[in-house]
Amino acid sequence: MKLSEFFLVFLFSVVLACPIVKARHADIEMSFDSPSSASASESKMIKSHEKFKQQKKLIVELFSCVDEYEFHFREMKYLNVLGKLPELKIKFSRAQNIYRRYEARMNEQLKIMGSLYFSRYQLFTGLGEVLKNLRLDSGFRAALMRSGTVVLNNYSELLEYLKTSPVLKTQELNDLKLKIANVSRRNQKYKITSKYFELDDNKIPAGEQLMVLEIKGNRALVLYMGPTMTNSQIEGWVNLRDLEKRTSWVNSNKDFY
Repeated sequence: MKLSEFFLVFLFSVVLACPIVKARHADIEMSFDSPSSASASESKMIKSHEKFKQQKKLIVELFSCVDEYEFHFREMKYLNVLGKLPELKIKFSRAQNIYRRYEARMNEQLKIMGSLYFSRYQLFTGLGEVLKNLRLDSGFRAALMRSGTVVLNNYSELLEYLKTSPVLKTQELNDLKLKIANVSRRNQKYKITSKYFELDDNKIPAGEQLMVLEIKGNRALVLYMGPTMTNSQIEGWVNLRDLEKRTSWVNSNKDFY
């Protein structure tokens, strides 16, 4: 397997990963044993909502190390991104050991919230491996960082939604699951099937891989997932009809965006 193919598989397999996390014992017990003083049905509903809020708060606290690391990652200061990664791994390991013990008692919405935090952590560790690998072509490294940041943005947007959401209704939960599934689908790569594909004044040969970052109207923002002649990635806007004609992209994939 080529080195570039290895990193593509390693880095982006995280979108299918599933998670695990930390919490304070006193707070957790409180979230399951809230007192009640109203009627039986009202008391049960109040207790359920209080438990939900307490558990959600605990998840955010458990994964605060991931949120803090994202701040350093977005600064894109090489030494900070790599230097703080070992600390993140230690904190996350402690958190997941505690989270395992309580995950089964959480509802599906909170489990999804935890899984998104876990996926972000996996993404950070994967991108850390990309940054420190000196054998990797610098242009390809830039493309991996660019595509990884797009995936991170998708996860962070969904997490912010869950942080402020009450208990979701069935349809809302199904819509959320679809959005998460679409993050994985957006991450797929498309092969160039014609003799070459022209992108940002570069002719990329057949067999190379592309990723579609964004769709606007009848145009797509496309990223080349391979080595370049410079230290930067190759990306640009192309017509969807041309993309479908010259690559393995199919028009129905617009629904993922």
